[in-house]
Amino acid sequence: MSPRPGRERRSLVVSAGAASVGAGAINAAVVPEHLEEAWLFGAFVASALFQFAWAGAISLSSSPVLSWAGMLGNGAMVAIWTASRTIGLPVGPEPWTPEVVGVLDLVATGLELFIVAAAAWWLSAAGSRRRDSRADLSASAAG
Repeated sequence: MSPRPGRERRSLVVSAGAASVGAGAINAAVVPEHLEEAWLFGAFVASALFQFAWAGAISLSSSPVLSWAGMLGNGAMVAIWTASRTIGLPVGPEPWTPEVVGVLDLVATGLELFIVAAAAWWLSAAGSRRRDSRADLSASAAG
């Protein structure tokens, strides 16, 4: 017998929250070295704070707004990381110079990708449930 959908969703919420704490911890840990490069890279503080706050919020309520916030916020972090490793960022001490890929940034990016996928799944599943509910209402009204 397979687990109930509610239990699967709760497990995914807990996993995504843990992934967000992990990514936030990594982003917080690299703040000092990035601030030595350029004050603009203090954005890692904002990233870490966002990820910690999102983990707490999603554990209390996995609302569509929080799902969108997690998907878009972490998606933006993945996009910036990808650009910084492929073409380089247009700002900083060495504009347009790609950075070296490191183990910690790969782990953080993997966790962020997991959060994006989990949030997309929640939003998709919520949309399916709404469509099914409307179809059930239409069928019962017609019958």
